[in-house]
Amino acid sequence: MSRQMKSRWSWIVFLLPAILFITGCAEPASAPANEALSATAEPAVEELPSPTATTEPTMPPATAVPTATNVPEPEEPEEPAPSPTPDSTASAIGVHVHLDENVLFDDQFTDITSGWPGPIEFDNYYIGYHEPEYYHVEVHEPNDKAIVALPGFEFNDMTAEVEVFTDSPNTAQEGDFRYGLALRRSGNQYYAFMISPTTKTWQVIKSSPSGLTVLDEGTDESIHDFDESDMLRIDANGPVFTFHIDGQPVSQIEDGDYASGDLALIVETFDSPRAHIHYDTLTVREPKPPQISCMVDILVLNLREGPGLSYPAIERLSNGTRLLPGARSENNLWIQVQVEGTGESGWVASYEPYVTCNFPVTDLPES
Repeated sequence: MSRQMKSRWSWIVFLLPAILFITGCAEPASAPANEALSATAEPAVEELPSPTATTEPTMPPATAVPTATNVPEPEEPEEPAPSPTPDSTASAIGVHVHLDENVLFDDQFTDITSGWPGPIEFDNYYIGYHEPEYYHVEVHEPNDKAIVALPGFEFNDMTAEVEVFTDSPNTAQEGDFRYGLALRRSGNQYYAFMISPTTKTWQVIKSSPSGLTVLDEGTDESIHDFDESDMLRIDANGPVFTFHIDGQPVSQIEDGDYASGDLALIVETFDSPRAHIHYDTLTVREPKPPQISCMVDILVLNLREGPGLSYPAIERLSNGTRLLPGARSENNLWIQVQVEGTGESGWVASYEPYVTCNFPVTDLPES
């Protein structure tokens, strides 16, 4: 081989490693970049381990961990039904769970943390919870009273029912007293519906800065003796109040001076040295529509077979008898009624001074 060829091969051998090194470094940069792109193109949600994976504790088949592809859609939570509260309620102290959506307040007096005050003892009265299921109010001075307001609430229109009785072991056997509910109270301004188990009487009272006024009163022999409960109910609709004892209406009055206020338990003594009263239940509901009715205003009123003096009388109705009207005569001078309590039906004169009605007679259908 010639010197010239050897020289050329020497240069080739010398340069070959360099060429190979340069060629290796000159690989396209797109391949690693494409790999990185491929890695970032994976789903963002990481697949959860299989329920049988050995890296995590095995779960029962019924509660297998869902994967990214079988995660259930979240259910929309049901909106809780709004709890009815009085318009001017300041707080929810004492409210108990109930099913009737018309109930504004309900207390069975079994929870001593429901918000009522006590036990508190003063010189003249004592209040507090009486286990297992009563709230008691005791007045132990003659001619005195105690009023315990329902905390955190004000009511205007409502129906309030309370079950209440006299506890004989802690009540003097002599003397008179009364107890019940006060409503729309603000300080010494309130209405009250009270009964006396000793005299079998009831009173509707209005208290004002100038003193007490009896708006209505009567006798009801069905009022129970000591240790037997009565259910007192008040329907307050604007200025119209209807009062019930054990399911029977006894009075309806109209007075618009006090529009809203506290609901309170009230006990008052006259000549009794000690009266101990147990309140068993208290429920306040949305007001019921007032029932139309009429009341006999004269000493005796004839219930007749038809709308006129020519029809014979079937019964003589005494003053204060409550009548449930159903129809009117063409001239509006007579109304067809049912006597509350007896159910007797007939016709009576529709105008004063014979009867007083809580609605316009012309609202009745003509018969």
